[in-house]
Amino acid sequence: MKRFLALIIVLLLLSGTFAGVYSASVLDTADKVEFEERIVYGDPSAAAGLHIRFFNEYSREGYYLSHSYSRYLWTTDFSFEGGGYSAETMQGYVYGDPRKEIPERIEIHDGFGSGSKNYLIDQDLVKRIREERAGELEEKGRVSIKLPAKTVFGFWPLDISVMQKSSTYSQTVYDGMNLLSTAFDEYFRFDIDDDITVYLNVPKTGVPSADFDYAEYGDRLIFGYGQSRYYGSLSYNGSLYFYLNFFKGEKLRDYSLVPGGYGIYKIDIPYTDGSLSADPESIDTLYSFGEGIIVRELRGSAKGNVINAFVEENDAYVLYSIDAENGDLVQRLPVCGLLQRNRMFVQQSGDCLVMGAVSDGTERNAALFVFKEDEKGIPSHELTADLGSVADNETAKKLMAFGLMGKYSYRNYPKYYDFIYLYEDGRLYFISADIPEEESSSPVYEPYNRCGISVVVCDESGPLFFGSYESSIGDRQCIPATGYRPQIWLEK
Repeated sequence: MKRFLALIIVLLLLSGTFAGVYSASVLDTADKVEFEERIVYGDPSAAAGLHIRFFNEYSREGYYLSHSYSRYLWTTDFSFEGGGYSAETMQGYVYGDPRKEIPERIEIHDGFGSGSKNYLIDQDLVKRIREERAGELEEKGRVSIKLPAKTVFGFWPLDISVMQKSSTYSQTVYDGMNLLSTAFDEYFRFDIDDDITVYLNVPKTGVPSADFDYAEYGDRLIFGYGQSRYYGSLSYNGSLYFYLNFFKGEKLRDYSLVPGGYGIYKIDIPYTDGSLSADPESIDTLYSFGEGIIVRELRGSAKGNVINAFVEENDAYVLYSIDAENGDLVQRLPVCGLLQRNRMFVQQSGDCLVMGAVSDGTERNAALFVFKEDEKGIPSHELTADLGSVADNETAKKLMAFGLMGKYSYRNYPKYYDFIYLYEDGRLYFISADIPEEESSSPVYEPYNRCGISVVVCDESGPLFFGSYESSIGDRQCIPATGYRPQIWLEK
């Protein structure tokens, strides 16, 4: 017993030693924060008076300690004065939860093979198999038969859920989803491809199931997990507005079985005694789009009752403003020619929206657009900044494209870094993560080790300045701190 106690004491002392070394290494790193400036274009004096406050955390520590609301945080105050900049970084442990409430949202997954849609299996088919294979079922207890998926399910099984609002990053499924699921199943119907097969597993008694061959057919599924390629949603004025991009190859599938076809859909989410009470009978198509259109982003107006849908329409970007109540088209506003599919992002601050578009393919380019709402909530086009037009070489174009690609993490899940901007007196100040030294092979911009900032300044004449400021703590697996929104302001 004494040996055991002695061993415990030694282990406790060692753990304290390692914790001290770990904390000391973090503090030592924070004390030496410096920034490396890379001017891609223009003169930093265009950013004079701009102040930015942003927050970083050590990624490993953030992962383990954020669950107990304790993290080691770097807070940097960054400002431009004259033709130069200054930066001051403070550091220390923070306690408490800074996260803001996450609104309700729609989440969509494929129902094939997940088990969540087994109730859609044709029960008449199951009954017939049990009758025809009664002897085999008596002997083995179950049979497995390869059948066309459309024979088993009838229509494509989609798993559409309403997620409840939350003050943490862990959202739960609305507890009234049983009725909602049936309503979604009946509303969103798509034919199943003739060549897709499943193995129908029929037990002697109990619930049948179906196994799906992901290796053969997986590229046809909706592996959405929040990506705007497949779906997106907006909680606005007591309703959820959402879109569903269900592809077959590069084109949308046949939506003729969906009431109203392809478009923006709506479901009312009223609250009763503080609890969500979604209405299955309220599922509706707010607005129907024609062929050649793919919705990429939805935003709600700050002043009116308008849904702003940013879409790819054939070879162009177009902004549709739609009445959120009756679905009338309020305005169709062409923006510019398409740079690259599924490379658009939108940010909103009050009555101001900023849309960005990038091309990270062979022809690199990047552009920013500013829209301001009028008193009725209808946006007008205020500013266009063609960043690629000022890049005199491929390196500069690459930096511009990657400097604006931080948005391409999963759409409905927490992002390590979000864009911030300020639009004042006809000038746009746009801040994103610092741009990498080398191009990543991943189509998703990696947030790790990106602990600095990129600064873009534009006015009606075009881009005035584009600079990147890389932080020295980036090599310590630093990430922008989750839950802490960067701040931006001007001092004149």
